[in-house]
Amino acid sequence: MKSGIIRRVDDLGRIVIPKEIRRSLKIKTGAPLEISLVGEEELSLRRVDSLLSVVINPDGFASTVAEFSGCSIIIVNDSEVSALSGFKKSMIGLPITNKLISHLENREQITITATLEALIERSPIEHNAVATIIIEPLINDSSVLGGIVAVCLDIKKVEEVKTILRYTSALVRVF
Repeated sequence: MKSGIIRRVDDLGRIVIPKEIRRSLKIKTGAPLEISLVGEEELSLRRVDSLLSVVINPDGFASTVAEFSGCSIIIVNDSEVSALSGFKKSMIGLPITNKLISHLENREQITITATLEALIERSPIEHNAVATIIIEPLINDSSVLGGIVAVCLDIKKVEEVKTILRYTSALVRVF
């Protein structure tokens, strides 16, 4: 049996999760957690991808956005790649960089010229050509859930893709 930190339950049934644990699991204020009963005397807490609470099928979402935009698409949650279209599936689960997190937390669409390496940690070398990248945050209930990263090789399509991503993110806000 594992030993851990002992916390008391307050009058409202709340337990404070220690800061070190929240930091290591990247649990932010307001983050959804799944609580389940394990056996008769144990509780389990599991971090839930907040993006999945809105986007039920991230792979289908990525494919649809890619089809409409004509770009390769990466869907990220607040810490890692959740889904993609036009890239190797081995990128799913790769952590995103602090630079991308910062762009998402600014809550505004941004267009940059960069390599994926600047946004996705340990991205495969074959995906590291310089491209026009459009980053669109996905926001719901005033929380940043993640974002859409569109990698455009056709510079003529950038303005059209920016509009498509704005409309797409607006739909996520509705749900």
